[in-house]
Amino acid sequence: MIRKITLVLAGLLSISPVYAMEKNTINLDKEFWGKWSILNQKASCIESYEFKKPGTFTYEGNQKKLHGEFAVIRSQDNLKLDILSLVVKNDNGLLGCGGDKMNYSNQKSAFSLKWITKKSAEICLDPDAKQCIGIFLNKQ
Repeated sequence: MIRKITLVLAGLLSISPVYAMEKNTINLDKEFWGKWSILNQKASCIESYEFKKPGTFTYEGNQKKLHGEFAVIRSQDNLKLDILSLVVKNDNGLLGCGGDKMNYSNQKSAFSLKWITKKSAEICLDPDAKQCIGIFLNKQ
């Protein structure tokens, strides 16, 4: 019985929430540029992004390559997350990490960034951090 309680307590203690850092400590103009990656554990695949000035990005994942434009929009409300907005201009049409060959040319997408450190952000589906999905964008 004591062993079961110990195992349950150890399991509960190992589950910890992901805490966000104060987003205003991150200078987006200086720190966001460069190479970032996402480990897609479901597909055992690494998705790589390179963000360049003045606002272009490239993406590589499996055989897929995308090029486009991006912006990181800082909310003036300290309780709201920053938004990463992507517009894909070109897609090579090959297989991506998700296992599809969908052509994303001219597609727009936006994700909220819950900053964990200056080099790591959890991806969220809403600006209130209520729908964070446990996938992290990490600077290389």
